[in-house]
Amino acid sequence: MFCKTLLSIPRPGKFILRTSFFLLLSLAVLQAALAQHNLVLYNMQQIPQSNLINPAQIPLVKGYFGLPVLSGVRLGGGSSGFNYNDFDRASMTDAYDFDYDGLSSQLKSGVNRVMTDTEIRLLSFGSRVGKGYVNFDIGDVFYTSGNHTPDMWNMFHDIQQNNLLSGQMDTTYNQSQQAFSGAYYRSYSVSYAHQVFPNLSVGGRFRYLQGVAGVWTDNQNLMLHYPGDGDYFQVMGRMDILAAGVSESDESSSVFSRLFPGGNSGFAFDFGGVYRITDRIEASFSAVNIGQINWKKNVTYQVVSNPFEFSAVDIDEHVDSWLELGENLVDLEPDTTGVRFTTPLPMRFYLGGNYYFRPNTSVGLVVNPVLYNGTTDVAVALSGNTRLGKVLGLSAAMAFNRYQAFNLGAGLTLDLGVLQIYAITDNLPAAFNWRDAQAVQAQFGLNFNFGSMKREETMPEEDPVAEAYEEAREDFFPAAPPERETYNTNPSSEPVAPRQEITAPAPPEPAPAAALEPVPSEYFTLTGTARDAGTGDILKGIRLDAYRINQQGEKELVYTGSFYNGNLSVPLTRGYSYALIVERRGFDPKEIALEASQVSRSAAAVQRDFVLREAEANSPAPPQKADPQPTPPQMESPPAYEAPLTAPPQPAPQQTAPPTTPTTEPSRPVAPPGAQPDLGAYRLTGSTSLRIGPHHTTNVILRLRQGDEVRVLEQSDRWWWKVRFQNRVGYVKSQMLEQ
Repeated sequence: MFCKTLLSIPRPGKFILRTSFFLLLSLAVLQAALAQHNLVLYNMQQIPQSNLINPAQIPLVKGYFGLPVLSGVRLGGGSSGFNYNDFDRASMTDAYDFDYDGLSSQLKSGVNRVMTDTEIRLLSFGSRVGKGYVNFDIGDVFYTSGNHTPDMWNMFHDIQQNNLLSGQMDTTYNQSQQAFSGAYYRSYSVSYAHQVFPNLSVGGRFRYLQGVAGVWTDNQNLMLHYPGDGDYFQVMGRMDILAAGVSESDESSSVFSRLFPGGNSGFAFDFGGVYRITDRIEASFSAVNIGQINWKKNVTYQVVSNPFEFSAVDIDEHVDSWLELGENLVDLEPDTTGVRFTTPLPMRFYLGGNYYFRPNTSVGLVVNPVLYNGTTDVAVALSGNTRLGKVLGLSAAMAFNRYQAFNLGAGLTLDLGVLQIYAITDNLPAAFNWRDAQAVQAQFGLNFNFGSMKREETMPEEDPVAEAYEEAREDFFPAAPPERETYNTNPSSEPVAPRQEITAPAPPEPAPAAALEPVPSEYFTLTGTARDAGTGDILKGIRLDAYRINQQGEKELVYTGSFYNGNLSVPLTRGYSYALIVERRGFDPKEIALEASQVSRSAAAVQRDFVLREAEANSPAPPQKADPQPTPPQMESPPAYEAPLTAPPQPAPQQTAPPTTPTTEPSRPVAPPGAQPDLGAYRLTGSTSLRIGPHHTTNVILRLRQGDEVRVLEQSDRWWWKVRFQNRVGYVKSQMLEQ
């Protein structure tokens, strides 16, 4: 190996510096975009550490705790040009015959980069808090970054082969793109993610950075020119080398002060978001490491400029000149004149999307741009994630970037009760043959997880846009749910004026089979306009309830909706009679009977006008009689909406509905046959909607507020329960109920 050439150096310190020089200068260490940074981990929501990449990602655990070091170690490294075997083969020759030319042939034209990147978790824990997730983390980070070009290695080859002196060449070697930077710092972070809507979460993280050691180079067009004679290069331009926290001249400094230094600090921010477009499609983004470290204490520096000399005829002397710069950074007294420098962090951005075939099986795409030191690199990964039972989780990814065209990544999790063990790599082949790999990345650790969750338990209850619109409309418009105004749910209190009951019209006489015409559609649309009886103006903020009269003469609520502009449009099923109730605050309710015989079997729509009279102050208004309506004209275009109702049954023989008698109790829809008895009173833990069916896509009956009390009629399934709120029967999410 090439390190054999260094064994003859008598000073151990010089040996270490010489080794570091070649490992850092030739491997020129971290361009953050070079290795794929956690592209597999990004979509592994079952691992709490995924929150470190996207602070809006709420892990599928109620809480976790990570032990120092054991909870996470991440290692990364790579090269855009040669790999370890290339470097090793070049150094297997004689100590003074290193194959610089062969190594240079492995490089890409232009700037090449090589990197190291390590992160160790010292302490971490997180927990769900209501609709949010809080995470605390302390970790040590070490990274270095550098650029090198084939021109540098060609210069070493010409010096080694004595080409400059023998050829008396007037030659200039461009060193303006050589750069090196690195930092070792401790990160103290706190993050919070909040479920803004049932399917939208946003999050942010604040990091306080405590700098331990840092190095930075400022290259100002550095050139090494050989004039054609002599033994040394002429230095043109300059390069400043600054360091902090590396000086050993302060003998009074303790181990504690070196591990927990002060004076060199910085800040960084992370933010992100996760949006579930549908139950199957999810989009996300995050920005990580938006910040920098300011180094202003214990700073040393060296300047490479004229008349600094580098040998043009002796490769060993040439390297010694560079090593002298490194020794001075360590041995010199720290500067006290106010010299300082700043190292920006590699800024990483993630844009992802997932499609879920099943709640625990998905495929995803991640695009990962990284900005650092004026350079932008992009990596793209196509990943897949699945869970096999309660114990095993598997992930795989194919990643692409401009340095290495194809990488295969993998992830594994084992959930053994509260103990979770995980191992992840963005380049699986490198785990078996790292010597030939140009990018190596691995992360492993263990967590103590509490209260593991499944993704279906976090599925959105309802569409957030529609939900927010419904809530804003009910808060703004004057129309209010009737149960909050007139209905009396306390049997011991004085009764209030009841809403007039409508005698259910008898079903139509069935026609002979031969006379029945084919039904073009099983649905029709009820349209109409609500107007003020006194002024004729259109009334806005109207609420309509549609009750279907079944074969037994009982009423079932099939539609509830509000209409801001006063123009009503309601999909209904043919073959039934309906009782329609229109309400607006400050007006008497209007009840209209719509018989099945009034709807032509070929009509696409039926029109009715609803005229409301202002209510008299402090007294109930007399009920209005149903307005007789002629059969409406047929409409040519079919309705655009098809209600999710079953086909109407065949008309039954005509029956006379039983007469109704006045009662002080408000009318209530009869529960469907087979409904379970009252299972007790529950309270709402938050605002939500009472819906017609057990799914968030069904129509909203009304809004329920936090603290409202409902009676549970049926625990329909794990997610939705059938309840009654005053005189309304519908479905709410079971997670929103507590006894």
